[in-house]
Amino acid sequence: MHEILHMQSLRIIYIADIHGAFDRVGQLLEATDADAYIIGGDLIDLPFYAMNTAMHYHDLQTYFHGLRRGMNRPDELLEDFVDRLLLTPDLPDDMQEKGTRFQQYTIRARRVMQQKYKVLENILCMKTEAPCFCLPGNYDMDLKYTSLHHRDLHLQRRAAGHLHVGGYGGAGGWTQGIPERYVIRSRSDHPFSERDREMIRFLEAVKPDLIVTHQPAHGFHDQVAPMGETGSAALLNYCETHDVMACLTGHIHEQWGFAESEGTIYLNPSNFGDIVQISGRVAEGGFFYEIEIHDKRIEHVTYKKLADRAVHDVMAYDRHEDAWQSRVVDSARYGAHLRGQTYDHKPVSRGHASMPEWFGDARALYHDLRFDPADAVADPVRKAVRALESAQSLPFSLDLVGSVHDGLSDSESELDLVLYLRCGQSDAEKTCFSGSSPECPPFAAAREMIRECIGVQTAFEIVDCIDLNHVEKSIRAGNYECEMTQRFVLYRSVGHPIRSACLAPTEALLSRNRDFRQELDGSIRSYFRIFLTAAGRFRSFSTYESHLDAIGIRLPGTMQSRVRAYLERQHAGSDKL
Repeated sequence: MHEILHMQSLRIIYIADIHGAFDRVGQLLEATDADAYIIGGDLIDLPFYAMNTAMHYHDLQTYFHGLRRGMNRPDELLEDFVDRLLLTPDLPDDMQEKGTRFQQYTIRARRVMQQKYKVLENILCMKTEAPCFCLPGNYDMDLKYTSLHHRDLHLQRRAAGHLHVGGYGGAGGWTQGIPERYVIRSRSDHPFSERDREMIRFLEAVKPDLIVTHQPAHGFHDQVAPMGETGSAALLNYCETHDVMACLTGHIHEQWGFAESEGTIYLNPSNFGDIVQISGRVAEGGFFYEIEIHDKRIEHVTYKKLADRAVHDVMAYDRHEDAWQSRVVDSARYGAHLRGQTYDHKPVSRGHASMPEWFGDARALYHDLRFDPADAVADPVRKAVRALESAQSLPFSLDLVGSVHDGLSDSESELDLVLYLRCGQSDAEKTCFSGSSPECPPFAAAREMIRECIGVQTAFEIVDCIDLNHVEKSIRAGNYECEMTQRFVLYRSVGHPIRSACLAPTEALLSRNRDFRQELDGSIRSYFRIFLTAAGRFRSFSTYESHLDAIGIRLPGTMQSRVRAYLERQHAGSDKL
């Protein structure tokens, strides 16, 4: 009997420099079918949601970078330098204030980056039939500390079909605007020379078939004016002296292209996400490579572009014996890309998520409350409010966030309310409200007064209680992570106020700090994207909740009933089709 050897075929899609274009990544996964997907660095755009916050942080980095250089401490991490500086006796007040603000921004940056990686992970896990690998670039933090850790290619060898992929992230040096403490760093006080040594030691140890690095090899897609060739000579030498099928890179967006040397193919697909440049020109994205491999030989490479959810072939590269031939497939898109002109998309700036962007998501989750505040269903609450106002014993406000009028409220209640009051508790985040068991006296008093006024004819549930004193304190302190403040913003967006006079000072305080508000909106938007993107894939609430837990998302108790109702509505609609 003769042994029959079957050729093993593999299709790989490679993109790089997505810079926060997560929705476009999701569109690519839906529009394509591959055996493996690889993202070659610069996954996020900014470590903040508000552009002004990012600029303030950059200015502080520049200020302390100059101090570090002046004190001849260049090898010290900027964050460590500031931490030690703030311990200096008799430090000038202005320097103390800048250092404290820098520390706060650094903490915020890390949390925002981790939030953004959770959004990306939630999108990538939709492609269950093919592995998706990610390499950190110079705009990224070390992915081993994020929800993408199991996809991380930095100093890792991963299997793509019958081939092995090895990666090395970062791009040498430090990109200002990103916290220096969290980026990929070589294990030495001499980052450039040791960086190459660390990379080559890794490649020698794992001997990958495909190499993925954010920074290109020397002489291939690495020209930067006026410096010239900026790629890694060590990487080029390794590729030329080892059996490497392809070296997949990125980083330098304008230096996209296909090249072949000594049996290794070098690919830079240009930026996948749109990039707004300093000049104001938009470098249009959507470009990627599809690589077709038979056994251990690349036979065909197609340069493609995703535009309006459709995939367009732009260039084709075919192997004919030992030579490669290229042909332009889409001359219009190829010409525009060659000239650096936009063709398919209007310029889009990615500074932050504005209120309208996530407001629709909030409405989807809380349902479109087709509720007329003048409707009779609110009459009992309105009467209770008038009675409480007459009593003048407790300043408070209410939002109606659900009712049996549109099937949103708890099955045992006709009205779902959010209560706002000025609690005065020292630890309001923990003691103001806990499910259906009141723990704080003002809450208990308000709840009882509402119960007495409404009577038994209308069942109601206070689904959350917000202490306005606590929210205002968080706003003044710039506490972006305060969950109660985030919930305040959410409820004020989706609820119907029954009495709003006492909310005015809090809302005025929030509106005066635009950057703070934009950061809050960004965080809320990120989590809504996760809630709703994932909800479409799970029929079971418990499975959905397990998925969120796996990527590090804790679903607030007050939102669980909303998500459960949303899932039920979605699946009820799909079952009817």
